[in-house]
Amino acid sequence: MAAVHWCRNGGGLYRYRSHARAHPYARAHASSSSSSSSVLDVAVLGAGAAGLTAAFFAAQRLGGLHGRVAVLERTGEAGKKILMSGGSRCNVMPAIPASPEDDFFTAAGDDSILSAGEVKYAKKVAKLTLNSWHPEELRHWFEHDVKLSLTLEESTQKLFPTSNSAREVRNKLVEAVEDQGGVVMHGHGVSSMKRLPSEEHDGELLWHLYAEDPPSKWSLHEPGALIARARAVVVATGGLSFPAVGTDGTGHKMLRDELGVRIAETYPALVPLLGVSPAQEQLAGVSLSDVRLQAVESGPKKNKRKKRASTTAHRSGFLFTHKGFSGPSVLDLSHRVILARQQMVEDVKLMVEWTGDTREEWADRLEAQRSGGGGVRGALRSGGIPQRLADALMRHADVPLDRVASELRKGERERLLTALAGYELEVGSADGGFKKAEVSGGGVPLPSLAMGWHFKGWRTCFAAARFATCTVASAGSTSCGRGRVEGWLV
Repeated sequence: MAAVHWCRNGGGLYRYRSHARAHPYARAHASSSSSSSSVLDVAVLGAGAAGLTAAFFAAQRLGGLHGRVAVLERTGEAGKKILMSGGSRCNVMPAIPASPEDDFFTAAGDDSILSAGEVKYAKKVAKLTLNSWHPEELRHWFEHDVKLSLTLEESTQKLFPTSNSAREVRNKLVEAVEDQGGVVMHGHGVSSMKRLPSEEHDGELLWHLYAEDPPSKWSLHEPGALIARARAVVVATGGLSFPAVGTDGTGHKMLRDELGVRIAETYPALVPLLGVSPAQEQLAGVSLSDVRLQAVESGPKKNKRKKRASTTAHRSGFLFTHKGFSGPSVLDLSHRVILARQQMVEDVKLMVEWTGDTREEWADRLEAQRSGGGGVRGALRSGGIPQRLADALMRHADVPLDRVASELRKGERERLLTALAGYELEVGSADGGFKKAEVSGGGVPLPSLAMGWHFKGWRTCFAAARFATCTVASAGSTSCGRGRVEGWLV
């Protein structure tokens, strides 16, 4: 005998008769309400930071009145990227607000891809997203709702779990979802999603009161099997970075092939770059905290009226690795180099001021050392250049290591000043790739999304932060902030 169920959609009510056999999930995790159908109120695809946060707020908003919220995770463990972040400590969030001007980049700025109106819209979506959750509110949510104690690390102005355990962060997020009535299901990789007409979804619609339209329904499939049906879906499957943890682009492919959503070509972002150190010295482990790094267009100009673009890294940390360069400043500008290669436009050079001091300031420092009778190496060391790098820069400039400042020749002086305050990094033709990238660039263009981050034309299908064409310097907290907006709007 068919069961009759009541459900609420916003201010309206509708009733339907269920004929379909319940999915194993529904039998195992049926809510305490009268409904035993296999229709989920919200299905979240992906159990990362954004997915878990979206599930928390969706479940909280539903309040357990009638709904089930399930997070469908393809791997056997939730939050694998959370476990990797911050050297397994998990830098949960920044202590200062994100800046749409400094911390955000979108490839949508290329007007050969989007119209002027779409570019303006993309920037507006980005600004609203980054301003949607102030750090104080986010910290309050973590400490009071997720019940995670946070401690500020003064040197980085980032908040870490007091336990210094990324696993605790992941576990607390999962527990918070479950406390709100949500369920995290492992081993369920959605590879296909289809929109179903109202009269076809898991029951026969009898009537609908007050609401304008019956809610859309989605069927979610893994290879060879139906997983569940859902009233709303949040796609939080991630991009392509760190594919070993399950982010292999399945979500992008599914949206493009089955829903017709346009997908911009993806590329590694926030990724270390391969290259050669000054004088080909082995400088792995040498780090600097006050570098000024700029990405400058070079090569022939296609548009003579257009000024050459340059971008300065917002962050100043720099690290030499065994194979090239990393650190916050390099990660911030890596997308500029990679996009230039990918799109085969003007070349991009990375220019360095190793201490943030200008050429003129270094000239004054060398002159003071000359008057005092000191050596050039001493001037570089007193100016904040680590010894190994100082020696490498002197060799690069063809200046003898024992050169006294008063005997520095004009050509040596000019070459050294260029090395100190205008050094061009020798970046190779390759980079760390998606295996080393913290996030992916490309994906869903922001103009394909409404202000509520649902796909235009699909009011009940939402995208997540690391899924669209935006890159942010503090990706972890943005994933949570993006998830909150999705949860609210479900």
